[in-house]
Amino acid sequence: MRLKTIFFALALATATMAQGGPVFDAVMAGDTAELKRLIDDGADVNEPNIIPPLQIAAFNGHTEAVELLVAQGADLEATSTMLGTALHAAAQKGYAEAIEIMIKAGADPNARNNDQFTPLMTASANGHARAARALIEADADVDAIGRARSTSKGGYGNVNALHLARANDYENVIELLEAAGAKPKPPLKVSELIAAADPELGRDLANQRCDQCHKIESEDEVVINPKQGLSLVGIFGRPIASRDDFEYSIALRQMDGVWTEELLYSFAVDAMLTVPGTLMRWHDGWTDDEVAHIVAYFKSVAE
Repeated sequence: MRLKTIFFALALATATMAQGGPVFDAVMAGDTAELKRLIDDGADVNEPNIIPPLQIAAFNGHTEAVELLVAQGADLEATSTMLGTALHAAAQKGYAEAIEIMIKAGADPNARNNDQFTPLMTASANGHARAARALIEADADVDAIGRARSTSKGGYGNVNALHLARANDYENVIELLEAAGAKPKPPLKVSELIAAADPELGRDLANQRCDQCHKIESEDEVVINPKQGLSLVGIFGRPIASRDDFEYSIALRQMDGVWTEELLYSFAVDAMLTVPGTLMRWHDGWTDDEVAHIVAYFKSVAE
């Protein structure tokens, strides 16, 4: 059992002990007969709890319980810190039938959890193609953007469903997303911004911001960390993923063209949207001007 699953199980057990109720307990146990009895006796299907009963039913794939709760007016958009909405809960485990029931009842396929993930992003991050298909068929936004916080699910920073699927090599999900129109974010038009930037200031900024993973002023390669990148000297104008002595991500190897100022800038600003599936770590707090100065520096070195 993975550590994340253990933590969730402990948190779920704590929540159950703290605020369990008869409807919640019946759903947790998968006891449909007891759930029917409680509903017939007038029990509240939106019984107050840290995790609403519908989310627990969806997370555990208890389809009949999902149908019962939805038919009796369970709140489709109720959220919890641990699971998001019931659609997120079903998407996390890949229960497409539960998703279809809730979508038919009016659940929002573009609802957001605490990380601003949609259910489609959750399904994509976990490799659940049937769940992803059900959400796409319900007009889920394939280009929605959320904030990843874990390298195990795609990195830190702005991500979309395509990046989450590519970062985890879920080919079936990637095919579905691309067929539905998911694609990389186009490079930004920044030629005027970079023309006005200061290469010398960019050199200082690059040494401050980029030197943990890249050589900044030398082409000598001493890669001591498997996640360390190549020297950025000469990157401007270089064909993408063209070095034979480095193991690039699949995402970069599949790209054509060269590193232009627009692509370098966009990659620094939103790496995981510009090149979905990249191993590049995203950094917060850079201003547009700072990125422009850095790109101007590497452009000047190449020229």
